[in-house]
Amino acid sequence: MKDLLICILTSKDEILLEQSYLSCVNQLDNTLSYDIHIVVNSKNPDYINDVKKVIRNVPIIETESNGHPGKGHNSVLAYYKSIRTDYKYLFMLDGDDFLYPYALCTVNLLFKKNPDIIHIQANDKLNNKPTEGAAMCAFNHTLNTFHFVVGNLWINHTSPNIFKSHINQGGTMSRGIIYAGKIFDIVDTHLYDEDVLLHDDYICVLLCHQYSVFGMLNVIWTPTSNIYLYNNANDNNTTSQVSKDYNYDQSVMMNKYKGKFPNLEELSGWNFSYLPCIEVPRPQKQTMEFKIDFCNKILFQIMIQYENKMIELSNAKKYDEAEKIYVKLKNAGIRNYQLYKVKSFILASRGDNINAQKYNEKAEKFKQIIVISKDDPNSYKTLYELQNNQRKVEQKVEQKVEQKVEQKVEQKVEPKMEPKVEQKVEPKMEPKVEQKVEPKMEPKVEQKVEQKVEQKTEQKTESEVLSVTKQLNKKMKKRKKKLLNGKVKDVAYLQPFNNTNYEPIFRLNDKPTYSITNRKIENIKNDMIDLMCKFTLKKMN
Repeated sequence: MKDLLICILTSKDEILLEQSYLSCVNQLDNTLSYDIHIVVNSKNPDYINDVKKVIRNVPIIETESNGHPGKGHNSVLAYYKSIRTDYKYLFMLDGDDFLYPYALCTVNLLFKKNPDIIHIQANDKLNNKPTEGAAMCAFNHTLNTFHFVVGNLWINHTSPNIFKSHINQGGTMSRGIIYAGKIFDIVDTHLYDEDVLLHDDYICVLLCHQYSVFGMLNVIWTPTSNIYLYNNANDNNTTSQVSKDYNYDQSVMMNKYKGKFPNLEELSGWNFSYLPCIEVPRPQKQTMEFKIDFCNKILFQIMIQYENKMIELSNAKKYDEAEKIYVKLKNAGIRNYQLYKVKSFILASRGDNINAQKYNEKAEKFKQIIVISKDDPNSYKTLYELQNNQRKVEQKVEQKVEQKVEQKVEQKVEPKMEPKVEQKVEPKMEPKVEQKVEPKMEPKVEQKVEQKVEQKTEQKTESEVLSVTKQLNKKMKKRKKKLLNGKVKDVAYLQPFNNTNYEPIFRLNDKPTYSITNRKIENIKNDMIDLMCKFTLKKMN
């Protein structure tokens, strides 16, 4: 019997699935024995063929789908139940999310507590738009992390009671990731709701609460953020599709589960801090710099493969599908030959020849940019474009500064110095010494005056140049504080569960609520900026 079966559940987007799979394969410092299986739960009958193109030599199981996430999650539990004698534990991972490289190393520490079910209280989130308090990653993405948070997250947090308030006032309180095979002696495979659009795991949390409180199962919760990376940047995920219209989920939850949790329904709010919470040490090598680097490498591979798929769809004249990927790449800040060329084809197919020509001209400007193959494991393609764009900006800045310097020298030096030479030298010296002095003094005076003028102009030009260099140095420092294409902001970690009445756990500019290894906040802030700047341009040139 092996220690672990990792089941990756997927319904669409084989490109994200491949990176999710590779994140499971490339685990570091792991001593657990495990296998990886893929569960395809999709309404698209052709999707399994797309999966087989990118995932090879791995069991791929297709299950019945109703288009809702809960059906897929329960199908994973049912599949694991059928082979549970081969594996002690199941790790359930969504196919558009990722495992951090030291995830299984961390999980192994939790296994020492002999759990039946493991829930994580909070996980890091990868976003495709600027987010307050998030670390900047490549391609306009950000990373919201609980990296510096320690302690039970529920101590100061009360979730709304969904039977008394609307479900949109608080998200799911935790995420179930590990299930032991022996739980099926007590529970069935329907831990997730199969009818709701988004909150399929909400009922799972409530059931696990009951199993823990009544001593039926050893359920533990952990606040670690070093296991699971949720991909909130995926436009196809369930959260993005239903947006924040939770009315349907609310009605389903009320109709199906009202009266089934009497010990919870009458409470004004739910504080689960009394449930078993186990803290595990953070892997030493999994620093913030390491996490950002990990996210960026995944993003680079995803963007390159998206681009190749966009070209394939365009060549097959599937322009509507190609345009969806074009929008993703454009929003990610990518500007290159392939992107604009495909856009010109899309516009031409719709009869918009004028704009098609404009995009074709844009494409030609990027034609000389280096293109790296998707087969290159170290593909950092768009960094060359970013580098060229930054150089162009810097050249424009330098040209403007030089023009300003020349204008200031002409305005300040010439008008002020010439009148003084004419007034002081010519009127006073010529009348008194017309024959004797003129041949001797005039050259010296002219020389002295010219020297003074030159010295002053040199001093002024030097001072102007110094000011220019200072400006450029400031710009370079700002550039160093960029992570690829976004500025580093003061890093602050948001409060969990978006409860506006809850105090932030950790914010760099404020005092910490929790101890952070007795280090000063300013030192942590400087460390954060240093490590983020250190990564910024390390793959350029």
